[in-house]
Amino acid sequence: MGLLKLTLAAASGAAVGPVAIVGVVTLLGFGAGGIVAGTPAAAFMAIYGGAVPAGGLCAILQSIGAGGLSAGGTTASSTVGAALVAWLI
Repeated sequence: MGLLKLTLAAASGAAVGPVAIVGVVTLLGFGAGGIVAGTPAAAFMAIYGGAVPAGGLCAILQSIGAGGLSAGGTTASSTVGAALVAWLI
């Protein structure tokens, strides 16, 4: 595999990784206005009886749905995306 092909694959994976994560979280029902009724996010929140602990998975996913990824989350998802695409080709 050529270096150019690997570089392009890694760059595309790095660009797509954060977008894919935020897209999946939003599709699950974690949105900018809160958790959307009737979605998997709502079912997940119901497990907690409506009292979601700070720092828990549901809270983290809602934070991503409302505001996107943090700098660390963007870096991590870009790295994983780049590695995954490079590995797949």
